[in-house]
Parts: sequence; structure tokens; C-alpha cells
Amino acid sequence: MKFTKILLFIFLTFFSLGFFSNTVYASDVVVIVTCDVTYNANLTGATNSSPTSQTVNCADTVVSLPTNPSKTGYTFNGWNTAADGSGTAFTASTAVSAPVTVYGKWTQNSTPQTINLTGTTGAFPTGFNLSASGYSGTGARTYALVSAGTAGCSISSAGAVTFSAAGTCTGTVTIAADATYSAATSATTTITINPGSQTASIVTTSTPYTGSLISRTITCTGGGTASPSSVVSGTNVGSYSGSGITCPVAGNYAATSSLTTGSFSITPIPAPGITITNTPTNYNGSLQTASVTCTGGGTPSITAGGSGTNAGTYSTTVTCSANGNYSLTPGLTGNFVINKVNPTCNVINTSNAYTGSTIAASISTLFGGNAVAGSVANV
Repeated sequence: MKFTKILLFIFLTFFSLGFFSNTVYASDVVVIVTCDVTYNANLTGATNSSPTSQTVNCADTVVSLPTNPSKTGYTFNGWNTAADGSGTAFTASTAVSAPVTVYGKWTQNSTPQTINLTGTTGAFPTGFNLSASGYSGTGARTYALVSAGTAGCSISSAGAVTFSAAGTCTGTVTIAADATYSAATSATTTITINPGSQTASIVTTSTPYTGSLISRTITCTGGGTASPSSVVSGTNVGSYSGSGITCPVAGNYAATSSLTTGSFSITPIPAPGITITNTPTNYNGSLQTASVTCTGGGTPSITAGGSGTNAGTYSTTVTCSANGNYSLTPGLTGNFVINKVNPTCNVINTSNAYTGSTIAASISTLFGGNAVAGSVANV
């Protein structure tokens, strides 16, 4: 449009100076209208096109476009009338009807990458997670099962591996494309599930002392008979466990040695009773005390009764201290018996001079009671 005004100005100037001697008609005036085309590279860091603008007659085409702008890692995809690429494509054959700015369209190039499936070894029966290595991008990684194989594997998209047996299966990992790197999938990779290690165990529930041998069978996780012993045994109060145990090859498990079992306990029980060793005893006129022993050992302590002077039965309550297979046991009872005894009579005046008369014996009794009087008439 600017160029058109200049042409019109020149024409009018020449006309006023008399350069045109003949009559000039409107049909003799040719008005040329031009339009500017501006090229915006539309990408930070890109080189500009050459040239960056062109002027053409409006309604004409540019005939040839400028050299394309460029930037490493990007592909130039032509010009567009909208900066976001949503407008009309602008080419060398596009008619220009008004001044216009066109914008470069770009595609970021993808760099190839590789990826490897790793972390592919586990042991029965514990599941595990796969991993990946050798990749460069930041795209999401997705794991997939190719073949369930002899292990009967399942693989989640996050890489969690579960299986039903020792053996093998196959899988892959894929990394998605990102702004810089293209998507990639690993080679099909073997996943190995090794036989598991056996463990040895026993029932660990405690049991009270019985006086007899108590045994617990050793169980191997995958089956088979434990050696050199298949049981853990004990009789007295204490804790019992197995060590140096070997479990054989069985099913999905390998032979495993130097195993230890858990432990079970034999717990003490209350003392079964007491024995009063000096009962019954005879009355002797003095205070007498029961002599007590605890069945199964332990030290007795008389807490009530257990002593007396006169003939009778004395209830005795005893506490037995903890000892060996027996726990502290209060409240054990027995009877301490003092029997009656026959009294003894003694003649006090055993020697007297003859008097010719009856002399009465003087008698005393031991432990009380009354003596029957008696007399002696002759020597």
C-alpha cells in the first residue's frame, strides 16, 4: 500500500509540471498495490529465514519462499498464518491479498534410545520387582509378560512378578517417548525363578512339665524329612530348639543345611504337695513342731499351724519355694499329729524301817493323773 501512494504522488507531480501534453484519462492510470509478507521463525534459538520479509503485488504470490529457518534437534514444517499452527498453511503459491505475518511450524526431533530388562532373578516363593537400565529418556516404563513359561509367571505393568513354581518365563519393558527421546522396547528377556531355600520349624507353643519326654516334630517348608534328627525333645523345665538341621530337595525347594528351628518351652508346675516327716509323734510335755519336706524339692516355709504341745491334730499350711520343675507354691496343707501317751507312776518312799504297822506307799505320776493308794504289811 505504501508503494502505491508513492507511484500516485509521482504521477500527480509530473502532471502538474506539464509533462503530459495530452489529455489523461482515468483508464490510462494503472495503480499498483503491494503487500508485505513478514516471516517469523517462531522458535527461540532458531536461525531466521533469509530474507525475513518480502513485498509482492497484492493478489499475487511470493513465487518463491525464503530459505528456511533452522535449529538443531528440530524439523521445520513450513509456514502458517497462526503462531500456534492452527491457521492456514502459507506456501509459494498462496495468493497475498493483504500484508501478512506468517509463522514457522516445527517438530522436535526424537533421539533413538535403548532399554534393557534387568532384575530378572528371584527365588521361590517370594515375588519381586523387575527393573530397567540403559535408557536415556524420562518416559513412563511399562513391563509386560511374553510367556508364562515353566514358572507360571504373571507380570504387572509396574514390574511386579509373581509365579507358581521355580522355573523360567520371559518378559519385556517399554519406555514411552518424551520430548527428546523416542519410545523403545527391550529384547525379550528370560526371567529365572530359582528353587527356594528350605526352612525348619517346630510348633513353639509352651507346655507344662509332665515328668515325661516331650517331643516336637521338625517340619521342612517344602517337605521332606529333616536330618540328623527329625524331632526336638526335652523332659525337664527349659527351652528346647534344633540346630544344624538339613532339609532335603523337595518340590520347588533346594536342599538347605545349617538350619535352626524355633524353640518350645517346658514350663514349671506347682509343687504336688508336702510330706510331714515327724508325724505322728508322742506327747512329751514340750512344744513340738512339724518337720516338712516339699515333694519335688524346694524349701518349705510353714505359714500357719504346724506346732503344738498337747496331744492332738494340728493343721499345717506350707509354702514351697520354686525349684527345678516346680514353681513357687503357697497354700500346701498337711496334719501334724501328737499322740497321747500312758502316764508313769513312781513310788517315792520305797525304803522304810519296819514298824509292825501298815506303811502306805507314796506315789507320784508323770504327765499328771491320780495314783491308787496301796500298802505293805510285812517286810
